[in-house]
Amino acid sequence: FASVTNEREVSAAASAGTELVLISIGLVFAFLAFSFSKPDLIRSQILLGLLGMIVILLAIATGIGLGLWCDVKFTPITQVIVFLVLGMGVANYIILAESYEEADPELSVTERNANALSHAGAFVFLTNGTTIIAFVVGSNSNFPAVEAFGLDAAIVCFINFV
Repeated sequence: FASVTNEREVSAAASAGTELVLISIGLVFAFLAFSFSKPDLIRSQILLGLLGMIVILLAIATGIGLGLWCDVKFTPITQVIVFLVLGMGVANYIILAESYEEADPELSVTERNANALSHAGAFVFLTNGTTIIAFVVGSNSNFPAVEAFGLDAAIVCFINFV
C-alpha cells in the first residue's frame, strides 16, 4: 500500500512541476522577446532571441537524453535542472548578444563575432566551467538522488555550454 501511495505522490508532484516548467518557459520566451526588441523593427532581434531560447531548450533535452542514455536516474528533483540551465543559457546568450552589439558596426560579421567572444567568452567559459565542476563534485554524494542530480546537471550544463 505504501509503495502505491508513494508512486501516486511522485506522479502528482511531477505533473504539477510540468505545469510550472511550461509557465516558466513561456515567461522566459516573453522576457527574451522583450529584451531583444527595439523600436526600429528592421533592427529588432525578437526572432534571434526566440531562436536562442529554442537552442537552449534543445540543449536541455539533449543533455537529459544523454544522461538517460548513460543510465543516470531521472528523479523528480531533476526538473530543477530545466530552471537552472534555462537561466544560465539565457544569461550567456544575452551577454554574448550585447557584446556583439557593442562591437564596431564597421567591422565584418566575422570580426564582430571574434570581438564579442574575446570580451564575453572568458566570462561564459568561467561561469559554465565552474558550474560544471561544482555539479561533478556534488555527484560524488552518498545520496543517490543528489548523485543523479549532480550528474544530470553537469551533463546538461556541458551540452548547453557546447
